[in-house]
Amino acid sequence: MRCFWVAPPAIVPVRVRRAGTIHGALLRRTPKETLGRNRNQITINRFFTDRDDFLWFVTGSGLSRYDGHEIVTVRSDPADLNSLSSARVADMIQDERGTFWITTRDGGLNAYNQRTGNVAHFRHLPTNNTSLSSDKLRFLQRDESGYLWIGSDWGMNRFNPKTGRTVRFLPKPGEAGQLQGNPLSPILVEPGQSRLGQSRTGQSRTGHIYICTTAGFEQCDQTSNRWRCFPTVNKSGVPVINATDGLNTINGLCKDRRGLIWMGVPDQTGLRVFNPKTGQINWFDKRTADGKPIPFPKVILEDRAGRLWLCCDNDLFRISADRTVVEQCTPVAISNGEQLKELVTLYEDGQGLIWLERASDKNPLFFDPRQERHPNIPLPKFTNSAGGFPTRPGLARPVTESLMPDSEGFLWISTDLGLIRYKPGPAWTGPSRPGQNEMKVILKLPSPISPSRCQVWPEPATIHIY
Repeated sequence: MRCFWVAPPAIVPVRVRRAGTIHGALLRRTPKETLGRNRNQITINRFFTDRDDFLWFVTGSGLSRYDGHEIVTVRSDPADLNSLSSARVADMIQDERGTFWITTRDGGLNAYNQRTGNVAHFRHLPTNNTSLSSDKLRFLQRDESGYLWIGSDWGMNRFNPKTGRTVRFLPKPGEAGQLQGNPLSPILVEPGQSRLGQSRTGQSRTGHIYICTTAGFEQCDQTSNRWRCFPTVNKSGVPVINATDGLNTINGLCKDRRGLIWMGVPDQTGLRVFNPKTGQINWFDKRTADGKPIPFPKVILEDRAGRLWLCCDNDLFRISADRTVVEQCTPVAISNGEQLKELVTLYEDGQGLIWLERASDKNPLFFDPRQERHPNIPLPKFTNSAGGFPTRPGLARPVTESLMPDSEGFLWISTDLGLIRYKPGPAWTGPSRPGQNEMKVILKLPSPISPSRCQVWPEPATIHIY
């Protein structure tokens, strides 16, 4: 399956105030000066949605957020103690007070108050055992008690935001009940739940922390603070030995709506699935219709339809909601048909758009799964005789910039090489029926038509340019 991805002219998140009401959209008329100031400064490692449904970007130069007008960046400045402790941001979450907790790869933990602009730093102190175990932090997550669980290059940390004190869980291979390896994946928190009705007094279920480490898949009992490790093995049960430190590998970890936890195994095809109810791990080894296995995923995402998306190095795979069908989704840029490779991360926003970032991109791409309901519309090629686009001489296929339906059922397509009027018709495998699926070039210009200069009036086949 080919999925066409769009690169927006600027990073534009969507803000939703209430269900069904959208107060922001994919704006294509963002001021060019804003784009120019920010475009080459953003290489996204992760996406994050805050409590106000703004989309944040965890980048190699700090944090960026789109506020509806421009990209606002929170940076690190060594000369300013009230800035991020490091530009190498790894992950972020937001607590109930609105404070952003930010891990960095070489500067410890930051607490950012967006209202005041204040930033507090929490670092590793060799002489203080209640400080972080390392300044080289990775993913973090918050449990129901308000503690922050933070992975690092040297063990796990349970951080108390109220006191600033940390309980360390350092790797002790071979020692029962202890953490066995260093964290590699996002952290999953399973809250403890009360099971009233099972007995007169009621029983409580202990909460757990789950993470993939250099030793395998590990589970922490939040009541006893004891760890249980499920060693990494291949499909034959033979242990998989990681590299010397294994810390350059990011392992996808995802809990689906059924409560099952999905993960990959480095250098192995297929997925492992952990069932918290039974405490068992099984292999999921389904393949695509043409027999292609699932490679090791960097990111595993469950979308709002219950499907699993797997972000691998050069491929995307998708598993159906009933887990019976595996598809290989070839990501293709809609602008030039280029197959996208060197994939970094994947994210679903509040509108259901799937965002994708590549190592070579400075801005993310997005895919709207709703487009799968409609066939692709091939556009005619234009002869660029006016010479307005020296980089696209001769016969060129236009790039769509804006779509606008009118009251007569026509779809007006604004492109970089001209204006097209299209009459959609019902699905038809043979030649087009009269009056259906007709495409007519209305206007060709040596410069692109801006959507802000076009308006479709109710009169049939009439367009006004101003």
